[in-house]
Amino acid sequence: MSVAQKLRNATVESTAASERKRHAAALLPPVAAALSVYLAYLLTHPLPGYGAGLYGAMAEAILANGYRLPARVPHYTSGGIPFAYPPLGFYGLAALLDLTGLDYLTLVRVLPGLFALGYVVAAYFLAYELLGTRRRASVAAAVVATSPTITTMHLTAGGVVRAPAFTVLTAGLYAGVRLFRTHRRRWLYAGVACFAVLLLTHPVNAASFAFSYLFLYAVLDRTRRGLAFGATVAVGGFVLTSPWWATVLARHGTSVFARASGTHGGLGLEPLGPLLFWYTPNLPFPSLWHLLVLLGGCYLLARRKFLLPGWLAVSLLVFPGRVTMLVGAMVAAVGLWGAASVATTRTRSLPVSAPTVVVALLCLYGAGTGAMHVANYPGVDDATATQSYLDDGDLEAMRWVQSETPPEASFVVVGDVGEWFPLFAERTSLVSYRGTEWEGRATQQRHLQTKQALTDCRDADCLTATLAERGLSPDYLYLPRGQYSSLYRMHEQSPGMRPSLAASDRYRIVYRNRDAVVVRVTDLPAET
Repeated sequence: MSVAQKLRNATVESTAASERKRHAAALLPPVAAALSVYLAYLLTHPLPGYGAGLYGAMAEAILANGYRLPARVPHYTSGGIPFAYPPLGFYGLAALLDLTGLDYLTLVRVLPGLFALGYVVAAYFLAYELLGTRRRASVAAAVVATSPTITTMHLTAGGVVRAPAFTVLTAGLYAGVRLFRTHRRRWLYAGVACFAVLLLTHPVNAASFAFSYLFLYAVLDRTRRGLAFGATVAVGGFVLTSPWWATVLARHGTSVFARASGTHGGLGLEPLGPLLFWYTPNLPFPSLWHLLVLLGGCYLLARRKFLLPGWLAVSLLVFPGRVTMLVGAMVAAVGLWGAASVATTRTRSLPVSAPTVVVALLCLYGAGTGAMHVANYPGVDDATATQSYLDDGDLEAMRWVQSETPPEASFVVVGDVGEWFPLFAERTSLVSYRGTEWEGRATQQRHLQTKQALTDCRDADCLTATLAERGLSPDYLYLPRGQYSSLYRMHEQSPGMRPSLAASDRYRIVYRNRDAVVVRVTDLPAET
């Protein structure tokens, strides 16, 4: 190698190292904001938010089946539910439980926040590719790191699967932008790998990925070569995952996927979703995200830059969720810098470092409001608060159920704690909203309506009538005491519930603590 070539290589390496340092500096504020929100969540939630009992049951089913793909997940409804959900995340959970010996609740409380750092970094590089500046990318990543809907979805227990899937989705979109802009094969391989992982991890994210690739091709490429690359990503992803979906089809038929696609809004066009999906408005403090998105959208349209506004508008029509949040964050970053440019032009007294100060202040603002949200700051609406579905009293009650009731006993569980009950009690819950999407929309809606009807009951007579109306004959009831969560809302158990149970010939209270009551259903008919 000549001296000149060595000098050129050294210059290239020096430039690359300098670029990496600049990216690291720009990433520091959003990562710090994400860590602040994560820490606030850990400090205020000794037990994980929301539910992930079904995920744990799937992981345990994999372990019990010797790491072979199980056919069904037991205890969630009388016959169990089909194990048709993409299994990669559950295999990862099973391996962690098997190899580390860690408690499942610890895993689902701690792991999601660590994965969240991955999607913040991926969001930064996606924004940098589309927005062209590190400062704008830093702001976009800060919005992703602290926006209430994103943190609620990914920091809580279910984030143990959703957060890594969101990371792969964001990284895959970055690969797609680079693929359609450069036609380089390494981005093709990255796209195939990301799509395959998403197919094996989370169906909604996989569908969002596929839709976004179609949009990116239509806007960025529109060449035959680009079309071939996009088709290769699709075909490659399905081929790599064929051992899984072929097994599921052989066991459960094609209808299992058709049934699931009809739930959670379906996989096709639906009515216009909330324009500010990524922004949760019912907070006791002001938010800037919605204003910045509107400013950014107007700024881009005025300059005839249609990629991000078009992507945002179409994603709202098709998948108002994951992609919408990412694109909205980038549009918000554009809105901030559009406003900052106007302010800088009109206020010449601003210091040269004003953009850096703006980024720092916005990250501090996002970290503060995001932390207040996950910590359930007083005044946060029940529907948006980060609730825990279970507490220590529930765990004690479920341990009692596991040790003191017959293994074949069936239960009806009132409240969202029912999502955890089959995992920790190892008993069948006859009413289980989560997981029944694989049985179809009608089945899932029936379970949802039954849960709501049971929540509305104020005494034993109402429970008896509801069980009879719904055709349920459980051996036991599991009822919460005091405040409890049901269908994302906080409720207060009726003071008359326990006395009415004690006075009824049909029920016998066999266990109670400060948080739960376990009731044996006798063979005697209810009094008329």
